[in-house]
Amino acid sequence: MREAESSLGAIQNLTEYQRQLDMDGCHVGVSRQALDEVLAYVARLQEANGILEDALQEVGDDYPGSSCQEWCRQQVKLASAILKGERDAS
Repeated sequence: MREAESSLGAIQNLTEYQRQLDMDGCHVGVSRQALDEVLAYVARLQEANGILEDALQEVGDDYPGSSCQEWCRQQVKLASAILKGERDAS
């Protein structure tokens, strides 16, 4: 849980403490440490998601044609859509 709290702090830092670098506000300056922490956290989330996708696939394949297999496939599809930004997590 501590890791998630640290990452949330870094996310807050990136969203709330930006320094405008140009007139249009297209370029902003942020903390390098906050950026590095968030990017590392995203990489870990992607790795964890892959592990869970594989586990759901394995469980679903143990029960071919079952409602369990269908549910597992739906969950993997939903997670993939969220990662691609095609669907909100809510």
